Amino acid sequence: MSLADILGNFTDFIGGSTQTLPLIRLLENLASAEEPTVRDKAIESLKKVLSNSKVKEHEREFIELIKRFTNDKDTYGLRIVGFSILPTCYPFMSSPAQQELIT
Repeated sequence: MSLADILGNFTDFIGGSTQTLPLIRLLENLASAEEPTVRDKAIESLKKVLSNSKVKEHEREFIELIKRFTNDKDTYGLRIVGFSILPTCYPFMSSPAQQELIT
């Protein structure tokens, strides 16, 4: 749980807002955990990292990330993650990307 919490503060240590993809991938794995407390901390950290990221530069990756979570019909917890992080990215995405996410 503490790893999921701490990783949200690592943006500056990995090269700033343009280099967040590896950190997001780590948090994606932690957010997939079945343990609710780990998943909740990972969601908080994902939100923090995504809000500090260059959304326009990584828009395609963020769309795929959200889709991986929200399209999982078998695991309720993963869908929670996707719908929890969506509001963090959505306002910064282009109109076509926004349309893709809501369809």
